[in-house]
Amino acid sequence: MSREWSTHGVEILADRVVKRFRSCTAGEQNREWRALTLLDRYAPDLVPAPLSADLAADPPAVIMSRLPGKPLRGVVVQPVQIEAMAFTLARIFDAVPGALALHWLIFLACEDPARARNPPGTVARQADRLQSLLG
Repeated sequence: MSREWSTHGVEILADRVVKRFRSCTAGEQNREWRALTLLDRYAPDLVPAPLSADLAADPPAVIMSRLPGKPLRGVVVQPVQIEAMAFTLARIFDAVPGALALHWLIFLACEDPARARNPPGTVARQADRLQSLLG
C-alpha cells in the first residue's frame, strides 16, 4: 500500500476487490461502505456489490465484488471507451433519488475547507444536479 500518496490500498483478486484504509480519522471506510450499499440498492448492475467490511480493524477493510472487464490504467483510452464511461457515470448519478442527493449536498457543504477531499466546484456541481433532479 502506498502510504505517501493515497488513503488506501487496493488488492484486486479474481472475484473480489479488497480496499484497506491506512488512515481513518475522517471515517473514510464508513463512507465507502455506505456508498457501496447505497449504490448496490439503486444501481446494482453498474457498481461493485458490497460483500463484507471490517470497519473497526487496523487497518479497516471493505471487500466488494469485482466488476467484469479489464483495467484501463496505462493504456490509451479510446473515444468510445470515454463515451461508455460517461454514459455509465450518468446512469449511476441518475439512479440516486433526489432526497439522497440533497443529503450528499449538505454533507459536502459542511466539509472543512482546510481538509477538503473533493475538487473545487464539487458543491456547486452537486447543487446544480439537485436542482435539475427536483425540477
